[in-house]
Amino acid sequence: MNFEINMINVEDGDSIILQLEKEGKEALIVIDGGYRRYYEKLERRIQELLPNFNNKIDLIVGSHYDNDHLEGISLLLDYCKSNNVEIGEIWLHKIENQLVNLIEGMNSKEKELQEKNTFAKLTTYRQGDFLTEQATNKGNLVIENYQFLINLLQKIIDYGWEEKIREVVKGDFLEGFEEFKVISPKADFYNHFLPRLKDEKFVSDVQKTVDLRLLSEDNNLADRDDFDEMVLDTAYPCSRLETSSIANRVTPTNLVSIVTLLSANDLRLLFTADAGIESFQDQGLLNHELKDLDWLQLPHHGSKNNTSLIMLDHFNPKIVYVSGINRENRPSTKIVNCLSEKERFREIHVTNEENTWYLKMKNNLQTERIIWE
Repeated sequence: MNFEINMINVEDGDSIILQLEKEGKEALIVIDGGYRRYYEKLERRIQELLPNFNNKIDLIVGSHYDNDHLEGISLLLDYCKSNNVEIGEIWLHKIENQLVNLIEGMNSKEKELQEKNTFAKLTTYRQGDFLTEQATNKGNLVIENYQFLINLLQKIIDYGWEEKIREVVKGDFLEGFEEFKVISPKADFYNHFLPRLKDEKFVSDVQKTVDLRLLSEDNNLADRDDFDEMVLDTAYPCSRLETSSIANRVTPTNLVSIVTLLSANDLRLLFTADAGIESFQDQGLLNHELKDLDWLQLPHHGSKNNTSLIMLDHFNPKIVYVSGINRENRPSTKIVNCLSEKERFREIHVTNEENTWYLKMKNNLQTERIIWE
């Protein structure tokens, strides 16, 4: 089987295009879409590829409900609708049996958020409190990001594509391409987190995203990890890796990210989205299937909170890709330095370098950096 990976440079987000070909059959797959401000890069590459795939995207994967993964997907759906691009399947967690039920619950939560923010605005007006004003700005951003999620789900309904959604779990695969299959979540792992997912309706993730955005603006730092890692950590880096994502406040939405494996020509390539340590270790996924990988997408843009030494020892990858900002500890210096101690490890590539448009890799595992012009 022939394949090509394009990992689009969307800085601290994910947007990946897979091209598969075997026995005269072809498949075009999009995994996440990054933030909307980088969508032009995704659309331009999709426009180049669609004529080779009969104007069809066979599969769109929305790995989980974070804006840095789904905003571009929302715009891609608009593009497909406007240009009569056929979509085969959409892999997405529904949370509820029907999207309309999920939307109703999210609308109720949005109303609650609006009411809280209105109170904050009144408090700001009466007291002139700068801290309260900051909280109000945060509230506006939370509501804006939350509304995006609601609009995305409503768009799928309005376009008549809800029947294309598959709520996949481990063992599912793309029809005709069994080589591309779901590794995580297992059904019981997902169901374990389902009550909390329903309760949160993704608000905690949205709030965390906004907190980090404001922190980045206030401190000129975009790093999501502890600031003490800003100093290069070269002493025994493997021993300093984290042992739990949950202990580091990684959310259930991230932990149940759709993780996929491509097996082709005796090569194994793992796409991890924002999955965490418990995603792999608590589900017993570290078996022969994921041992000694040829290619690994480092989870959660290289965050220190999502990769353990147990994982790195097991994955033991030759080539590592990171969809990240390539500064301020994304990817984590501890992880990078630990990888450098592994015998099989050959190279690491980060998307956000040298005006990169996307990283390109084919069957020979040679990386080509395509420049944005």
